Amino acid sequence: MLRHNLVAPLRTARMFIPLLRAKRGRIVLLGDSATSYGSKIGTGLVAYSASRKAVEGAAEALKSELQSSGVDVVLLRPPPVNPLILYNLPVLKTSDVESGIISSEGTWTAPVSTYAIQNSLIPALTSPCPRISYDMAAKAKLFCR
Repeated sequence: MLRHNLVAPLRTARMFIPLLRAKRGRIVLLGDSATSYGSKIGTGLVAYSASRKAVEGAAEALKSELQSSGVDVVLLRPPPVNPLILYNLPVLKTSDVESGIISSEGTWTAPVSTYAIQNSLIPALTSPCPRISYDMAAKAKLFCR
């Protein structure tokens, strides 16, 4: 888990830093959600929670290290997603098994709204002076008079 969520993005970033310096580019990392599932679900998610928090620390350290070279580092905080749903094998419905319908297809809808994309992802990628992190779980606020 640590290898995939922390070490791999850092190695990838390290390989691209020379190109990013030349073009004053940007590194975008995916951190922990604003409301983490790690403390709510309990057992079995220590490595997952640790790796997501470690990415946040790595983003801050990279931003500090690369600040003078013109490379921006941005951390995206996605909406809360239950990691057990992401990493567990899918379970077929009993009715599908009984009827003999077995399919390898499934659908999963990301809990990211167009509001979150417009107000976090796009500024994270295009802002001339990006913030250190963007919360993609933010909801639109409606004002009534």
